[in-house]
Amino acid sequence: MKALIISEDEKVYSTLNDILIKADYDTIIYKWLLKALDNIEEIRPDLIVVSSSEYPRHWKTLVQFVKSGIGGDDIDIYLYEPNPISDEDQEKAKVLGVTGCFDKFEDFEKLVQPQVSIKEEAVVPNTGHFMFTHPVSKKFISGKYFDYNGKTLSCTFYNASDLDSIKDGMEVPAFSFFDSQKTRTAQVLLKSIMKVNDSNIFVIVEISDIYHEN
Repeated sequence: MKALIISEDEKVYSTLNDILIKADYDTIIYKWLLKALDNIEEIRPDLIVVSSSEYPRHWKTLVQFVKSGIGGDDIDIYLYEPNPISDEDQEKAKVLGVTGCFDKFEDFEKLVQPQVSIKEEAVVPNTGHFMFTHPVSKKFISGKYFDYNGKTLSCTFYNASDLDSIKDGMEVPAFSFFDSQKTRTAQVLLKSIMKVNDSNIFVIVEISDIYHEN
């Protein structure tokens, strides 16, 4: 397994490096976040840990980019934040699908080993694909979802132009999403549309009612 560490602080990246090596990861260290971002697709890490206080603006872009599927699927992302994280950033981290936040290295050491076990066993599938018919244009729309928690999905669309006529709060009566084990159809609301660039658009899908499951 491969882990990417992003920090300019030698004490931080050295400590994280030691922890991850003990957890049987091969590690790569980047001091420049944007340089790491450019190489995510080539690195294809299983886990990323970023010192978010060193990159207060760019860590969110990094998480969104990774969660779009660039560089692989089901990548664990941890934020190291030695100072208390703001309520706003906590909410953003949750919405974006960050695996966990920690302010003490010993806490990360406890977190990383159970997370490895969960991934290997694939106990709870939370990624897959979705499709629905646009309620107005009737166009068929599809894409990938991640971080399904029973109430919301985070989604990326295969075709960015599919969202040209979609607005926050739009109701979709038949939204189907599926993984390798199960297919579900639900009534949903499309919310929190975030455009990172011309090819990466993220939408939070709020599930109102799952009425078909097999």
